[in-house]
Amino acid sequence: MFNYSPTITILQQLVLPALLINNIEALNKAVRLSVILKSLYEQQPSFDKHNFTYQEYQTFLFKNASEFHPRDTKPTHEEPECRCNKTIKQLLFPSINANQQWQQWKDSFIDYYANVSHIEDIQSYTQSLEEQYPFQVTGKTIINDLDFLSGKHRYKWLEKIPNKNSFFYQKLTDLPTLKELIRNNVNIEMPKDGSKYPFISADDLQLFTDVFSQPIRGIQRFFIHPEDQIHGKVTKNVYALEKELRMIWEQTPVPLLEITYLSASSGNQHCECLVYPVCIYYYQRSFYLCALGTTPKNQESVNWYNYRLERIQFFKQSDCNSGKIFEKLQKRCQQTVQSHDDDLPLDKLIVEIQTRLDDAYGVDFYQNSDEMLIRFPRDFHNRYIQNTFRHQTFKKIDYEEAKTKITQSSFSPQEKENLMRKLQNFPEDAYYILRYRKEDNSVIMRLRAWGPNIEVFLPRDLRQLMKEDTNTTWSHYQDDI
Repeated sequence: MFNYSPTITILQQLVLPALLINNIEALNKAVRLSVILKSLYEQQPSFDKHNFTYQEYQTFLFKNASEFHPRDTKPTHEEPECRCNKTIKQLLFPSINANQQWQQWKDSFIDYYANVSHIEDIQSYTQSLEEQYPFQVTGKTIINDLDFLSGKHRYKWLEKIPNKNSFFYQKLTDLPTLKELIRNNVNIEMPKDGSKYPFISADDLQLFTDVFSQPIRGIQRFFIHPEDQIHGKVTKNVYALEKELRMIWEQTPVPLLEITYLSASSGNQHCECLVYPVCIYYYQRSFYLCALGTTPKNQESVNWYNYRLERIQFFKQSDCNSGKIFEKLQKRCQQTVQSHDDDLPLDKLIVEIQTRLDDAYGVDFYQNSDEMLIRFPRDFHNRYIQNTFRHQTFKKIDYEEAKTKITQSSFSPQEKENLMRKLQNFPEDAYYILRYRKEDNSVIMRLRAWGPNIEVFLPRDLRQLMKEDTNTTWSHYQDDI
């Protein structure tokens, strides 16, 4: 059952990684999803069909749905009992104690987000929610919500099943479990099957930091120490940039940006790029703006690129909503999602990024990928590699599989013989395969960090690069001082 109260933590989890604070679209969406899930999975569901089409659910959801709730325009009728004319307060708290419950909800909202915004700003924001109507949207938005509940997303609530030229939705029997988080009082459930905890996802980290970012009885109990840090003045500029990007993503449609970028790969030259900003993510050491557009090395074509935030010197909204580059951007986006909408499909592009990141290890997900074969000494492996998560494609293989990989490689017969002879010296060591992004410096940095505790066998060019790196390092220490 979906028997959760509409608390801030429950609504927040429904739309992660978006935040509800200062993001009215995310909040309205969270309320819609909560209402939809309640109607489907209450103890006695008000909508009891197991399999259903959008049209069937639309008829249930709205009054006079076929007449006043078209697919492409917002409803215009003034029927007070229709969900489209109900506010967030009325949807979340339909009982006679609505005023009290609503005030408690707003107070908890202020408390929950006190660590990410000024109290005055949150209070102003919560007051503005009085006149929000989450279901005053197009039919297409409701379809997107149902797709969101059944798509590639942390919590899956529905199955979307093709049916000839259409599709229908099917309820699930096993539902996800959401976490009711209370500050300083977190109930932790151990996995029932006795397995170990999975690696911490970005969603988990967001929830964890939200709970522990505030001092407990005056004592700070949670700390994050990044691998390296940039200068404080630059950090201030990065957070200012993130705030401006949040405002840009509030716009519909999201505008193109003209950015001036200090490109390390171009010899620290200033490059002018026209981009469509998609998302920000933190990877190992830095915040990156992931964008689709022209790149520092190519001003004529459109491609993905990761821009380190501290290297963005300047940006402004572009008036370029037509022209050659914009047309290429639209075409590139439409190919991605197989759609012909006029607006660039931001949410679908984020799904593409996540999919590509899962396909191969490395931050530069737009680079070509290849498979590496690596060896860890058994003792090092058992202490530091075994039972750790590196990437979805990081898989242990046995000794015989490692030999097969070398046999099938592009090395010459003599080189294969030499590698086989070397392999025979380490039959008890641990062998792994991993798909990685070529030309991604973060991958090379990771391999270098393992130093003498790793040997790269495949592919040939990567083994050669590691060999040259090792020789260069050795040359620094040849003179005994």
